[in-house]
Amino acid sequence: IRDKLVTGVQTCALPISKSAPDGYTLLFGGSGATAAARALFKVVPYDPINDLATVIMYQEVYFTLIGSPEERGTPLAAFLEKVRRNPAKNSIGGVSTTTEMLSKLVDMSGKTGHTYVRYTNAGLMVTDVIAGRLGAGFYNVSLTVPMIKSGQTAVIGVSSPVPLKSLPGVPTLASVLPDVVLGTFNGYFAPSKTPRPVINLLHRHFTDVFRQPAFIAKSEESGRPLNMTPEEADAYVKSEIGRA
Repeated sequence: IRDKLVTGVQTCALPISKSAPDGYTLLFGGSGATAAARALFKVVPYDPINDLATVIMYQEVYFTLIGSPEERGTPLAAFLEKVRRNPAKNSIGGVSTTTEMLSKLVDMSGKTGHTYVRYTNAGLMVTDVIAGRLGAGFYNVSLTVPMIKSGQTAVIGVSSPVPLKSLPGVPTLASVLPDVVLGTFNGYFAPSKTPRPVINLLHRHFTDVFRQPAFIAKSEESGRPLNMTPEEADAYVKSEIGRA
C-alpha cells in the first residue's frame, strides 16, 4: 500500500510541482499530497510548502463512526465505555491511512484499547459492522447518509470540529474526546512560482463555481465547504502539515 501511495504522489504532485508556472497546469489534490505526505513517507520527491501554491481550498471531508443497527440511540460516551470494557470484541475498522490515524486518536484520547482493522474494501467493512462482526467502523460522511435513511446502520459520532448539516443530531467525537478532529481537504494547487495575479485570477474563477448553491449543498453532503483566499489556504496547509 505504501508503495502505491508513493507512486501516486510521484506521478501526480511531483510533475505538477515542476511544471511551467503559467496557470495552465494544476493539481487537484488534498491532504494526502500536501499535509500528510511528510508524515506518511520517508522521502517525498517535492516540498509541499515550497513547490506548490494553493489556488483554492474548497471542501473539508469528514468521517462517521458507524455501528450496527442495535447501536441506534446509543450515546457516544456510552459506546466508548462499552469498547473500554471489552476492546477485544469491539474492534474498529477503516479503509485508509486517515481512518487509521483517526482510530489511533480515539484510542489515545479515550483509552479504549481497541484494535484497528484495516480493510481494502469499504463494502466488506460496512457489511461486517451491520452484521455485528465488527464493533464499529469509520466511513465517509456522504456514503453514510443514505444508510441512515434506510435504517441499515447507526451513526455514533462524526470526526468534524462542529456538527454537520447532513447529520443532524449526530455528536462530534470531540464533544467527548477533546481534540479528536480529523478529516481530509480538497483543493487545487499550482507550481509555486506561478505569478500571484494568475493565482488570483484562477481563484476568482473557481470561486464563481464553488459559491453556487448546488455546489455548496453537494459539499455539505460529505463535510463542510470552505471559502479561503489563496493566502489563507496556504496557511491552512502549513497548519495541517504541523498537525501531521
